[in-house]
Amino acid sequence: MKTDVLIIGAGPAGLFAAREISISSDLQILVIDRGNDISERTCPISAFKGCTRCSPCNILCGAGGAGTLSSGLLNLRPDIGGNLAEITKSKRRAWELINYVDRIFLQYGAPEKLYKPQGKKAKELERKAASAGARFIPIPQRMIGTDNAPSVIANFEADLRERGVRLLFRRDVKKIEHRRALLSDGTEVRCKYIIAAPGRVGASWLAGQAKELGIPATYNPIDIGVRVEVPSIIVEPICDISLDPKFHIRTRTYDDFVRTFCTNHYGFVVQEVYNGF
Repeated sequence: MKTDVLIIGAGPAGLFAAREISISSDLQILVIDRGNDISERTCPISAFKGCTRCSPCNILCGAGGAGTLSSGLLNLRPDIGGNLAEITKSKRRAWELINYVDRIFLQYGAPEKLYKPQGKKAKELERKAASAGARFIPIPQRMIGTDNAPSVIANFEADLRERGVRLLFRRDVKKIEHRRALLSDGTEVRCKYIIAAPGRVGASWLAGQAKELGIPATYNPIDIGVRVEVPSIIVEPICDISLDPKFHIRTRTYDDFVRTFCTNHYGFVVQEVYNGF
């Protein structure tokens, strides 16, 4: 099998990479993902009242990536979920990219409704947070939702195919070598360029490939996540103002940075199954 560009992973990074390359060049593009196509990505946990340990996990793998079946929320601000301005070296460029990505999702059918904390209630929440030593960050958010996300990703895929991009699912890349990749079924894919975007489920594998290829890697600080569950009535006044409220806190004892993320009012916990845990 031959192609000009091999993209490993059909999550947001892989799909957007394929889109941008197909727009700006005539290169042949092949996207490979170990998971299912979007039409076949279903989690049986609700029917069986427990995880059946599908291989690969439909929550983590497949077209659209892990976010497709777990809310599909777009946080439209560069300093949420990382700091895009640090990467782009420009706040203006960071905002341009945020707006560009948002327009593309709208093009593929994302809901037009934008949740944006504003007005007296948002200001009052900022004041209350500050008085408690926290910072409330009002950000615009677009909720695609698990019900809408599959159709949005299906439209994304259809557009890529019209541009000549090939998408191959349920194929696992075992090894990356110079200008080629070996699949677990023994297939060899020869290419000029490789973009590896396997997501969280493939992070450990990618680190191993980088080490074997002699590619230097750096590590970001580890974030330790804790799930806090409270009765919905407690957070309702906050979630009425901000769909997924973001608070930043500096702890008094050790000056640790603490942030809230992925608030899901009236939501359900989705199990993510990794190898061994």
